[in-house]
Amino acid sequence: MMWLLTFIRTTFLGMKDKKASMSDILCKAYDDAFGDNHNFVVRNGAKLAIKASSDRKQFVEVITGQKYDPELFDKVSERFLKNFLPIHDIMWKFYEDNKLTKLP
Repeated sequence: MMWLLTFIRTTFLGMKDKKASMSDILCKAYDDAFGDNHNFVVRNGAKLAIKASSDRKQFVEVITGQKYDPELFDKVSERFLKNFLPIHDIMWKFYEDNKLTKLP
């Protein structure tokens, strides 16, 4: 579960950079969250799928189910990160303290 939350965290933080492409943002999020736990074939397959993904506008419309409004998305994203980041960090500390960060 924590790896998925890290993927979400890195994706939303990456989207703050308006010049970054969605595929670059998602590739970084994949590397941060799952990269070390997947073998070469899975990593490259995932990145190939990510490279074929939609642009920022389509991505936001798919995850929100609404027409893309960049200003509104920025406001909602900031509010989300403000609440999400401390929770993410606390949960990762729990995982690390209890040696739950390595997959069996």
